[in-house]
Amino acid sequence: MRDIKWHERFWSKVNKNHPNGCWIWESTIANKKYGQFWLHGKYEGAHRIAWFITNGVLSLPDGFEVCHKCDNPPCVNPDHLFLGTRSDNMKDMCNKSRNHHNHAVGSKSSNAKLTEKKVIGIRELSDNGYSDSTIGKWFNIDKSTINRIVNNKIWRHV
Repeated sequence: MRDIKWHERFWSKVNKNHPNGCWIWESTIANKKYGQFWLHGKYEGAHRIAWFITNGVLSLPDGFEVCHKCDNPPCVNPDHLFLGTRSDNMKDMCNKSRNHHNHAVGSKSSNAKLTEKKVIGIRELSDNGYSDSTIGKWFNIDKSTINRIVNNKIWRHV
């Protein structure tokens, strides 16, 4: 972090005049609209670099990532960033209704092949000793899906 030249190069690519307080990265953008900055021979997320500069480090603790409070991928404002786990980031996404894939749960999901009543039946059949394969055939569902239902990996709300 002693080489001030790369810091200056980094901040020269940022527009700090966004109306919502975001500092917008105005250089290389990667997939999903995240800024990219070339540092030490590789591209690094611009928001990560902003967090590194602000916190005086060049790496993240294992299992952590830099997340956006503002939900604006090109933002590099350190006040809009926080350190969290993937789980923290996913919870933040759901709490803010940013899950663009599917908000509905269970049978209300457009992708659901089962109902809550059928899930209860699947679990009861498993408790009574029927195999995942057998149950899967009865419900026309793959045995791995039956296993995930029985072990509360999916349909946890039931």
